[in-house]
Amino acid sequence: MNDIPVINYLEYHVVHGCNLKCSGCSHFSHLTTGGLKSVDDLVFDLEPWTKRVKISSFSLMGGEPLLNRDINQLMSAARKLLPDAALILVSNGLLLKDEHLASLVANDFELIVSQHSRDELYLQKFNEIERRIKEWQNKKLRAQIRNSVDNWSQRYHEENGKLTPYQDGDPNQSYKICRAKHCKQLFNQRLWKCPPVAYIKLMDVDKQWDLMKNYTGVGIDCTAEELRRFLSVESEEVCGLCSKNVVPKDKHINPVAYK
Repeated sequence: MNDIPVINYLEYHVVHGCNLKCSGCSHFSHLTTGGLKSVDDLVFDLEPWTKRVKISSFSLMGGEPLLNRDINQLMSAARKLLPDAALILVSNGLLLKDEHLASLVANDFELIVSQHSRDELYLQKFNEIERRIKEWQNKKLRAQIRNSVDNWSQRYHEENGKLTPYQDGDPNQSYKICRAKHCKQLFNQRLWKCPPVAYIKLMDVDKQWDLMKNYTGVGIDCTAEELRRFLSVESEEVCGLCSKNVVPKDKHINPVAYK
């Protein structure tokens, strides 16, 4: 009998949307709102896959996951569904409260907090977050700060809310330099190659995006061969809608979001 397939890392949105508005977000979280996931939603989406694949590492995120008031219950549910996996909560940290610490520790989650700007007002808030994390690390929390400033890159063109894909025509090179190529998504009970191909479904975009809009990933009813191919394939035609070059991008964050 063949060994069960392995997904090394899988991400799950517990909310679409964010309290920060970072232009160029690969999850489109600066342009989406709502989509709050309940424990029942998580169980529906994730439980069937636990019988078909081994998930080594699983992240609850968004958007900003702490916008979901059920986040503590969602962490508990994820741990029950994946008792042996490395579990992660990815957050910008601005909404962290003491009540989250107990759930993070009790369910053996690692907290990853992303730094998103060097704006003076933002850094005033972020310095407070760093102090809180250091205190929590002394209380057995595994946590780290992720530099999402220097690693921010442009995935698509954006002007006045209108999104336009790249047309570089070199999927292999686009995949080679892709910073999300190991970030498979679980969305609507389907597995998706990366954030843009999953969450472009939430956007009202024109025909230039059809290649990505028509990408379907794999559903729980896929065959073993379809699943094997999905997990093993690297560059695909759809990758050609992202740039073949790393295009550094300064983030623009709406300061109203974190005053």
